[in-house]
Amino acid sequence: PPPTHTHTHTTAKMSGVGSSSAAGGGGDAADERQVLVKFTTAQAKHRVTELPFNVPMSLRRYGLSEVVNHLLSSAAPVPFEFLIQGELLRSSVEEFLLAKRISTEEALEIEYFEAFPPPVPRSGFKHDDWVSCVAGHARGPLFVTGCYDRKVYLWNGSGECVAAAAGHEDVVKDICLLAPEEDAAAAPPAYAVTASADETLRAWRLGDSSAAETCIFRGHEGTVTAVAGLPAAATAEAPQRQRLHFLSGGWDCTVRLWSVREGEQGDAEEEPVPAKRTRSGKGKEAAVRTHGPLALYTGHTQPVTTVVWPAATTAFSGGMDRCLREWDVESGVNTSSLNGPKVILRLAYSALSGLVASGNADGAVRLWDPRVRDGVVVKLALSSHKGWVSSVAWSTKSSHQLVSGGYDGTAKVWDVRSKLPLFTLSDHTDKVLCVDWAAGDYIASGGADGKLLIHGTTPDRAAA
Repeated sequence: PPPTHTHTHTTAKMSGVGSSSAAGGGGDAADERQVLVKFTTAQAKHRVTELPFNVPMSLRRYGLSEVVNHLLSSAAPVPFEFLIQGELLRSSVEEFLLAKRISTEEALEIEYFEAFPPPVPRSGFKHDDWVSCVAGHARGPLFVTGCYDRKVYLWNGSGECVAAAAGHEDVVKDICLLAPEEDAAAAPPAYAVTASADETLRAWRLGDSSAAETCIFRGHEGTVTAVAGLPAAATAEAPQRQRLHFLSGGWDCTVRLWSVREGEQGDAEEEPVPAKRTRSGKGKEAAVRTHGPLALYTGHTQPVTTVVWPAATTAFSGGMDRCLREWDVESGVNTSSLNGPKVILRLAYSALSGLVASGNADGAVRLWDPRVRDGVVVKLALSSHKGWVSSVAWSTKSSHQLVSGGYDGTAKVWDVRSKLPLFTLSDHTDKVLCVDWAAGDYIASGGADGKLLIHGTTPDRAAA
C-alpha cells in the first residue's frame, strides 16, 4: 500500500482564521491523527481560503461541514457535501483514504458544495386502484396518471383531480406528454399518450380541466408496455412534425413509431367512434381517429419493457432479453446492442451526462454509457432496493441526481457519485410502480397503494 503520512501538529494558522482544532474538530485534536487538506468550491458565496491546513482524520461529512461553516463565520450553519477524487464522502476521511489507498504526502484536495435538501412531502393524490404511470410538467404544475382501473387522470398541484377520462379496455401501462411548441418546457403539454394492456395506445387532448380522447393507435400484437415522446429539452432542435411523434414498445418484441398529427395515420384506416366525456363534464363529442404505425423497429428477442427518446435521431429500448438497444429513429437501424446481466424494467436518459439509467429485476439501478463501444458499458450499479426496481428518472437540473422506485415500497434519491442513496422516501405502503422528476422541482411516485405522492425538491417547492 502507498505510504501514509501523519501530521501531528494542530496549531497551523491561516491568515485571518484560527486553528483547525477550533473548527468543529471535536475532542482533543492533539491526540488525533491529522491530514493536510485544501478546500475548494465552485460556489463563490461559500468560498473559503484555499491555503492548506490540518484537520483530524476522524472527521466525517458533518465535522467537515462544521469546519467550513466556522471558516465562513456562518450565522446559520449550512450543510455541505464533500467530494474526494470525484466521490462523495460517506465515511471518515481516514477510512476513505485507506479504502482508496490515497497517499497524504501532499495536501488532500476536498471539493465541497451545498448539500441537496431533503425532499419534503407536498401533495398526495388518492386513486381507486394501482397507479401504474405518471408524467409531470412544471407548468402549473400538472400531473397525468394512468391507473389499473383503465382510466387517465389529470391533477393540479394542489392535489385536485380536474379530469378523468375512460377509453382503454385494460390496464394503463405507461404515459408520456407531447408539446408541439418550440419552448416545450414553458408551454403546457398539448397531449398525453397512454399505452395499455388492451394492445392499443391512445392520445388525449389536454385542457386546463379536461382530457379528451382524440386518437387510438393500433398495430401492436400484445400488451403495449412503454411509450415515449421527445423530452422538452429536445423539442427545440427537433423538426416540427417530430414534436407530435412518439415511440412505443410491447410484448410483441417490437418498437414502433407513431404520430398524433392528422394526416400521418400510418397504415390504419379511420374508424370513428364516439369520444368519451371527461369527469369535469367539459369534454366535447368528437370523432376519434385510428392511426397505424409509421415505422417498425425489430431486434429484441423478448418483450420490450421500456423506451426512451432523448434526441431527434436517437432512441433506446430495453427488455426482457436484458439488452439495451440504440436506434436511429429516421432509418430504423439498430445502431448498437449492449447486453446487461439482468432484465431491464425501465430506462431513463440524462441529457446532461449522456448516461442511461436502468431499473432492473435484481434490485439494482445501473448506469450505462452508450457512447462506449468497447469495454465496460455498465459504469456503475447502485444497490439499495430490496426488490425489483420498477422505475427510474433523472433530474433535469443535475447530471448526478436521479430517483428510483421499487417493489420494496420505497423511492430513493441518488447522487451517482456515491453508491449509497441520498434519501429514501418510505411514504408508500405497497410497491412503487412509477416515478417522475418533473422539471427538476418535483418528484412524483405512484404505487400499488393507489397513491400518487409529490415531494418538493427545492426549498421554495418544498414549502409551496
